[in-house]
Amino acid sequence: MVTVEIVSAGTSTASASTELAMRMSSATDTTLRLHAIEGEFRLLDLKSHALQMMESFLNRNRTAAVEDLVSRITRADALIISTPILNASYSPLLKLLVDIIGRDDLRGKPVVLAGTGGSDRHCLALDLSVRPLLTYMKCAVTSTSVFSRAPLQRLDEELHQRIHQAAEELAASIAQNHPRRVPGAQPVTTAAG
Repeated sequence: MVTVEIVSAGTSTASASTELAMRMSSATDTTLRLHAIEGEFRLLDLKSHALQMMESFLNRNRTAAVEDLVSRITRADALIISTPILNASYSPLLKLLVDIIGRDDLRGKPVVLAGTGGSDRHCLALDLSVRPLLTYMKCAVTSTSVFSRAPLQRLDEELHQRIHQAAEELAASIAQNHPRRVPGAQPVTTAAG
């Protein structure tokens, strides 16, 4: 079984970033099953760890809770990272997390990016700010990222397709790196055409 951590850097109680990440996790789970791979998806809400992360950052000493948080992320087989776009950049919670994780700890880890914002003007922020940050951390970021305006009231066809494209890319990366199969399942194959 592969483990996928759903990292939400949302700052509100009913976070659109978390909702988008959960939709992406569902699509990724479905796609992994087509590869005959079973996944365990766990939500990691950074907002609930904000004070401990800040304390660890300022004191340069990880608390036990932050050590557990970092361990979950570094030991995961893949990450779905979702952030609100605030003032044309990612959430400070995501930056704080990156600052307490070692640069090489995420080397080669498959990651898909998701972001939400108040208008479509923020749609490039994922590729212009989050992708370079995670590339610096040596993550294997999928080529497709998903942006949606908040709040997520309904999925239009374009957003639906983008979620599934990103999920397919993440699942393919996981399948390539971790060919752990569901017992008795066979991968789905398609006829060449």
